Amino acid sequence: MFLPGDQPNYSKSELQALNNKTVTYKDKEMKVWEAEQRMRTIERNVRSWRRQANALKEAGQDNSFERDKEKKWRTLYNEFSEETGVKKQSQRLIVRDEKVLQKSIKSDKISNIKDIRM
Repeated sequence: MFLPGDQPNYSKSELQALNNKTVTYKDKEMKVWEAEQRMRTIERNVRSWRRQANALKEAGQDNSFERDKEKKWRTLYNEFSEETGVKKQSQRLIVRDEKVLQKSIKSDKISNIKDIRM
């Protein structure tokens, strides 16, 4: 939406050129937005394996399989970013520290668990 007097930042031809931009990964060409979505999928897998490894560690169980899986996904993350040029966003790999969350709940700083999710 534009207000009166506003000018679009990009012309229609510039927008179309941006939408048609492609990258290559392992000899497969894909649009930039597809590569970014693939990157988000890889990030979710890194976090998932890390959560599983952390849960097993807290339970006092062997988590070497989960750590290996996390490492493989992280390697893929780095390779994919390097080959496609899609910028890494390391903050997306962070798993919230559950101990901090538990301390907050115990100390009554958070009155409702729903407050945490928002």
